[in-house]
Amino acid sequence: MDALKKITEHTGILFSLFFCLLLAACINVKDFGIYWDRGIPDKLLVGSWLPEGDISSDCIMFTAEKGQLRFTTEDRDEPAVRTLMIGRHSFMMMLRGSKGGEIYKYTASKNVLEMYQLNKDKKEEFLKNHATPNIVIDDTTVTINALDKPTMELLQTIANDGSYWVLLTRYLPSNCKPVRNKK
Repeated sequence: MDALKKITEHTGILFSLFFCLLLAACINVKDFGIYWDRGIPDKLLVGSWLPEGDISSDCIMFTAEKGQLRFTTEDRDEPAVRTLMIGRHSFMMMLRGSKGGEIYKYTASKNVLEMYQLNKDKKEEFLKNHATPNIVIDDTTVTINALDKPTMELLQTIANDGSYWVLLTRYLPSNCKPVRNKK
């Protein structure tokens, strides 16, 4: 049973990494630590959303479940999503495996959901001014080994600097329902 659990976690981590590379929007986190329990379900996310101007079926949906949200697309079904407020900024945490996952910076209202990615042009400045062994940056990914107080303070610093972030996608409310791919 432990072997199956490890395979499932490794598969989830690989899928998570692939998804992050594909979107270039998330930050991998190996261990949310105490911050997972500090996360809350953001009621503004509940519902279905389509990318602005998208006439395809790229529907995403959030539903409330047991103190957290479920995130569903045609390719993903994430049962554990919470929002972590860092200062005045919202970060979506998606739990993958038992203690880590991904975080995404976003803003939400009842009329719009905006997802942000890190500005690749700020990489050298970040490494010069904020380098820490707890954050690993390579050509395509950012990985935080553990969310701890100094890392949270650093995330707040860069969240407060709008030049570190680029709007990735603006979603609008919709009545769509994700059609799950049966593979």
